[in-house]
Amino acid sequence: MAAFSNAGMEAVLSTLKRELVEQGGDYEEVLHQRANEIRLMKEGALRCPTRLEA
Repeated sequence: MAAFSNAGMEAVLSTLKRELVEQGGDYEEVLHQRANEIRLMKEGALRCPTRLEA
């Protein structure tokens, strides 16, 4: 899958959902995977990228 349009998302001109749909991705699958990765990082006392922390 191609990279997301980070510039568009940073400028709040796009959304993760829109970017994924345009690339044929599954929005809910990606959100669940991201949540799982963040949880695993926190459980393993790994530093989570600031942008992903809730």
